[in-house]
Amino acid sequence: MRLSILASSSDGNAALVWDEEVTVLVDAGISKRRLLTLKRKVGCEHHVDMILVSHSHADHCEHARKLSEYWQCPTLCSLDTRKAIMDAEWGPFYMEPGKRYQVDRREECFTVEGVPVQHINGSFGFVIRKGEKAVGIFNDLGALVGVRDVIADLHVLAIDCNYSVAMLMESKYDDSLKKRLMAGYGHLSNDQVRDLLRDHPHPKLHTIVPLHLSKHNNLPMLAEQAIRAGDPRVCVVMGETPFTMEI
Repeated sequence: MRLSILASSSDGNAALVWDEEVTVLVDAGISKRRLLTLKRKVGCEHHVDMILVSHSHADHCEHARKLSEYWQCPTLCSLDTRKAIMDAEWGPFYMEPGKRYQVDRREECFTVEGVPVQHINGSFGFVIRKGEKAVGIFNDLGALVGVRDVIADLHVLAIDCNYSVAMLMESKYDDSLKKRLMAGYGHLSNDQVRDLLRDHPHPKLHTIVPLHLSKHNNLPMLAEQAIRAGDPRVCVVMGETPFTMEI
């Protein structure tokens, strides 16, 4: 079971969880051409079996319909996200929070679960499992709601780690944007991810992949330092996208 981060920024987001038989795409914020190119780069040549959409911002959902039609696969998201992105001819399927969905009928299949988080109405993080292994992918979120409830069960966590508070305070962003980012429905700071690890048990977790680092308000070194301050035993993967790791 592998995790591939294809793109993670305000320009577009997409990740794969896959093995030799099953492939799940998490978010569809990049074009079909770019996604297929990156997918080949990480060595995944397989058909996508399911698309998960975390929320209705364009950098996460803009290309979901085209990709769903290309692979003839279902797209799942929350009810609010479905209402926001469906059109007259196409709409994704409603995914009940906390319910596990089987990706296909094979014996060694993946299961996926939507976890409500704070960002915009209907935002989900996702937990994807195969056998004893579990990976959590939590893109844009402004607070640790949801993640705290599932971290104890995860082996790998890919999580929003958008800004350093100190850098944000000194940045050229106007005050209203700074307040929105920090208001509990924007993005997570390095320190919030540190606190998650420090304050909540995570006995199975061996790797964290920081997502959506701001080009203006964060540095990989600062994100890694904060995570290691939360738990020095956890491996931090700061690879350039695209990259792939074993779960």
